[in-house]
Amino acid sequence: DGEKHERDLYGVVNKNGEIVIKAKYPQLEFIENEYFDIDYETYRINKDENKLEKLVDYEYQVSIKPGYDVLRQKSGNEFTGILKNFETEVFPFKYKYFGVYPSFIQTVLDSGQLDFYTHDFKKINFNSSDLEFVIELKHLSSEIQYPELYISKDKHEMFRLLNNKLQYLTTKPYNNIKAFDGVANYY
Repeated sequence: DGEKHERDLYGVVNKNGEIVIKAKYPQLEFIENEYFDIDYETYRINKDENKLEKLVDYEYQVSIKPGYDVLRQKSGNEFTGILKNFETEVFPFKYKYFGVYPSFIQTVLDSGQLDFYTHDFKKINFNSSDLEFVIELKHLSSEIQYPELYISKDKHEMFRLLNNKLQYLTTKPYNNIKAFDGVANYY
């Protein structure tokens, strides 16, 4: 049409409509909480200076709740920890893995030791000394959503079914447990 069009630029406003980050980015994708993706790089909002800062020392993993983020160190041992407001260590950077599930957090130390915590970071009393991991059963097809159920695997390669309170639902361990695709409530 002969007219000159400026590219769309993106920024961030808060719930009151106030500009937090001026619209100057040609691509800005929301990840979670205060994290954004710009050209395959992760940035977080620096609220004090109203600007986006590129994550240099950390790799964003997941947010547990607003202000509490699981991050992996980019250099050195590459261990994972939890920071509150990107400042205070809630869990030190000595963990191999954090599994964040709807009802609990699973931690794995470099030694392989598993521990479980609430989302308020209180340790859950659960004997996990023989476990290698706990994973969540999720959607197996678009039409079936399973309730919050988990499968544990012990060091002897045996499996058990658990609920969201980390209570065993199977009385004994099995060689394998998996959900049947398309058949609800049978494993």
